[in-house]
Amino acid sequence: MSGKSGSRLTHFFSLRIPQSSSLTGSVVSLHEEIMREFKDIPSEALLPSSSYHLTLAVCSLTNSQLVEKAINGLYELRLRFEEEHDSIWPNAPLVVSLRGLDVWRSYGRRIPDATGIMFAKVVDESGDGAIQTFADAVKNYFINLGLVILDERTSRPVSLHATVIKMARKISSRSKDSRSRYVNSKFDPRPLIQKFECRQLLSTTRLPVLELCRMGIRPDGTYECVASIDLP
Repeated sequence: MSGKSGSRLTHFFSLRIPQSSSLTGSVVSLHEEIMREFKDIPSEALLPSSSYHLTLAVCSLTNSQLVEKAINGLYELRLRFEEEHDSIWPNAPLVVSLRGLDVWRSYGRRIPDATGIMFAKVVDESGDGAIQTFADAVKNYFINLGLVILDERTSRPVSLHATVIKMARKISSRSKDSRSRYVNSKFDPRPLIQKFECRQLLSTTRLPVLELCRMGIRPDGTYECVASIDLP
């Protein structure tokens, strides 16, 4: 099993959002507007496009045996498609776009007046909810392998999103003082939602890879990919 309920989360399975000059330019432009107009959001909280991904499942892989089990499970998933055309796999390429900013909402869909995380909304361009169906199937697959222990953090349905602003994050792991002053701060997301409601960050793009990554953004703005498989 991948640790007890409440164990430290160490890795995640995700769909990588491929980088392009268009995405990079859109994100840089967004950052410039936010820093110019919203002074309560520090530049360090604005995530680079190189970190963008769609998380499908998080897990606690606290030793090398668990990491190896997760890697083998990922490769087995690919073999199941190649040899059996398993129903877990989509029938066509997964295609996505990112449009508008949003936040996690409470019951009743009310927008909170304070948050520490904001994300770009995912638009499934594949049709028929293909990305959501695949995301749910992948999460259930790794739950059945015992790699995702269900608790209040991991039992929520997959909510597809690409994090854009994260106030509480570690800038670098090189120093014991790597958490800066904004670690517990929040901001009012409502003006940003209104201003960027229709902002297109990513045009229609194919999702090429399913990855197992280690948590924690590296100094170069990326996550360490432990293993990956190509998608159809």
